[in-house]
Formats: sequence, C-alpha cells, structure tokens
Amino acid sequence: MTVQHDRKGDAPASAVGDRGGVTGVPGTLAADLRARLTAHDGRSPTIPSEVAAQYRDAPGFLAAVIGLASDKDRMVSEAATWILKAELEAGARLDRALTDGLIDQLDKLEAWQAKLHVCQAVSHLDVPETARETLRAWLTPLLDAERPFLRAWALDALCRLPGTRVDALLGRMAEDRSASVRARVRNLARARPKAQIRPAQDADRAALVALSVHPDQAGHVAPNQNIPKAFWPHDG
Repeated sequence: MTVQHDRKGDAPASAVGDRGGVTGVPGTLAADLRARLTAHDGRSPTIPSEVAAQYRDAPGFLAAVIGLASDKDRMVSEAATWILKAELEAGARLDRALTDGLIDQLDKLEAWQAKLHVCQAVSHLDVPETARETLRAWLTPLLDAERPFLRAWALDALCRLPGTRVDALLGRMAEDRSASVRARVRNLARARPKAQIRPAQDADRAALVALSVHPDQAGHVAPNQNIPKAFWPHDG
C-alpha cells in the first residue's frame, strides 16, 4: 500500500462549509466517496478499505474524507473517520488547514464510532496551539461517555494534548468502573516513567473542584454540571 507521508498540498481547505464539508474539495470526488461509503455496514472495514485504496492518490482525498466525517448518515461518518484514522496510522499527515477543518466540525459528529476514530487519531495530529482548547472542550465530556472504549480513548487523546494535567487525570480515571479504561490508564502511565498511579489526593481534588465550581459558589462543593463526573469530588 502506497501512502503519501506529507499531504500538505492535498487540498487548499481552510474552512468547513455549510454542509459540514471542507471547502476547496472537488465536488465530484466528495460525491463519489460519499456514494461508495453509504454501503458501509458499520461492522466490516471492507468498504472503507477499498475506497481508500481506490482514491487515496486523488488530489483532495484527505480533505474530502474530512468533509464527510460529520455527514448526517451515520455509516458515512463512521467510514470516513475510519479511513482518516487508518491513513494517519499508515503515515499520512494533515497540514494545519486540514487539521483545523477537522477540529472545527467535531461538535457535529453524532456516531459514537466516528468519535472513537477521531480520539484514536489524535496522537497522529499536530494540533495547532490555537485549536487545542477547542479539541480539549470536545474531548473532555467524552470521559463520561456511556461506552468504555470511548472513555478510554478520550482519556488517551487528552493525555497527548499539551496543557493536560496528565498525572491528576490518570489518577482520577484509575477509579473508572470499566477494566478497559483502567487498562488504558496503566498503558499511559507506563509511557510516563515518573508518574505514579494513585487515586487523586486532597490537593489534586481541591484543584479539580476549583475548576468545577463557579466563583460565586466558593465554599460549596456542589459541582458545575458542565464538568464531567470524572472530575467531581467524592468521598472515600
């Protein structure tokens, strides 16, 4: 399989269009990809694999894939994000415009598997400093997602994002009810030799509570409902 390892010239995209697609993508390419990806069954990667093999060398391929990431058709969205993850894992790289285009439309993703694929792809992204907080704001609520895999990979993505208090976050998520999440915590900790996996101590908890309580609620411990439960204080 041949992969372009630097696709900075892949497309002149700089924004997300009104219908969720990245601007600057040839309409026929985007339409062809979408038509093929509607056949995806949500289980086998056969269709997205075949589509990637057929179109990856076409100008604007990655831009078209990113434009389909937030498609209203769940199968198209899942397949497009699967392709994006697979291409990045194989060595493809997004330029700043494409990375911004992806991050700008994350709040439009509805399919949980599409969200999972993006979380798994974060480690392969060079996230511009100006987009980090937007990405962090999208990832953080996923720490409370119903599906354990989504919680685990949202944690992984956050730990790779500059500015994250990794040790405190790992300590908190080490108490997650799911074995798969706790396993991801251990894997991430092993990559940080000096980290100590432990439940968050009082100092950590106080810092997290400070982030979750509005200023006019000082002295109270009732958490802000906009902060994920993973950050809420608890007894014991």
